[in-house]
Amino acid sequence: MEDVPASEPRQAFLRTVEKGQVRRGTVSSVSDVDALVDLGGVDGLLRTPEVSWQPREVPLDQVLRVGQDVTVTVLDVDADRDWLTVSLKSPQDDPFREFARTHLGHVVSGRVTKVASIGAFVRVHEHGRRAAAGLGTD
Repeated sequence: MEDVPASEPRQAFLRTVEKGQVRRGTVSSVSDVDALVDLGGVDGLLRTPEVSWQPREVPLDQVLRVGQDVTVTVLDVDADRDWLTVSLKSPQDDPFREFARTHLGHVVSGRVTKVASIGAFVRVHEHGRRAAAGLGTD
């Protein structure tokens, strides 16, 4: 299958978009693994991990709806490849930064949610879980 060249208006738009820009858009399509956000005639790909700081426990189509207005950050733009990716969570404050700022160096309690070859995942904050090192025996 041959690549179809992008239209000139699309290419012009992609040349004006920069990584890190915050833009308003409208959700134009939602699947269980990703969504598309219309940024004014050009869709940006919104992947599942970029939707929220909290772990997603429901399908994406139950979190976003077509026609929903959103504010996103441009993660990557490649006019040559006709590619644009965006993040819904980036414009929001990272809840883990505040948690780390106030708890770094302290012993905290949590609930083990998963054990993997790289270590254990422990829920120590209402906004999710992080891999833990140096697990105590208490």
